[in-house]
Amino acid sequence: MLYAQNPDAFIFQDELVLGSSDEALVDLTNCKSYKDSDGETWYEVILPFDDKGLWHYLSLLNGVNRTAQQKGWVKASDTALTSPLNWPGFKLTKEEGVGSQDARIDYQNLTPYFKELFEDVDINGNGAISAREMKAALKDDVLADRLSRVIAKHPSEWQSDEACSKWAHLKELVPDDAAFEEAKTQIRNLSWWDKAKNAGASLPASPEVYHLHPVSFVEQLNVIGISLPIDYERIYAKKGSEYKDSVVVDYSYYNVEIDKTEGRYAGNSRIYGDGNNDVQKQVIDTLFIIAKRRDFSNRDICLLLAMA
Repeated sequence: MLYAQNPDAFIFQDELVLGSSDEALVDLTNCKSYKDSDGETWYEVILPFDDKGLWHYLSLLNGVNRTAQQKGWVKASDTALTSPLNWPGFKLTKEEGVGSQDARIDYQNLTPYFKELFEDVDINGNGAISAREMKAALKDDVLADRLSRVIAKHPSEWQSDEACSKWAHLKELVPDDAAFEEAKTQIRNLSWWDKAKNAGASLPASPEVYHLHPVSFVEQLNVIGISLPIDYERIYAKKGSEYKDSVVVDYSYYNVEIDKTEGRYAGNSRIYGDGNNDVQKQVIDTLFIIAKRRDFSNRDICLLLAMA
């Protein structure tokens, strides 16, 4: 829910319900915040939207242009913290049931998100995607962003049986049997999965695999920090000694239970360094990414990591 603010009284009024299955994602480090009289925290955000009035967050990650934007406020309690490590915006989708083994999209077997995306691409609403419609979709910044972050599970195009059974539907699209046989010959010539597997290549048992957009995949790895120039082994902290009860003051958080809600970075205790390397790496990466956004110098980043 996006709220409008009454500038005279800081009263937040309902304005718009987000109308899409896409999340709205913002960088809180760049947002104004305000705490009302009830203790509720609010964040001022600017969200983009497409020509259908649906709200999408994907452009905020990569700076894709928008034709229109709207400013408003969101409740902190209506939001959930996430990080690049959660791969926000990427959606898993696959067909289920009859038809899931062929090389054709079966509309009735799609997940709700992918069905909505399909409908956005299908301009004339005839239940099929034409080359012209796909070309138009890729010229739409919003739609192209969303399409590039679909992780789709479907049979690999590089695997085929002798009859090319996955492509039987092509017979409906070619002018005659001779053209269909020519298409099957080309498919067989391009298929390498079975040959590679028989030669000992380490491939999944089934040719039905997840497919990712290569550019979006690499971009996300860079956002996560896979390529960060960090020697983690030199930074990981070793577990320190426990504090004696006599030195723990009443207002200390030392004995407060640690929030280990799923998705949070949490150690095993409040003892220095008592967290596994995976948790420490996530914290290091998050600090590094935020520091880079704030234009920290390399020296300042080193000092920050040393203090943390």
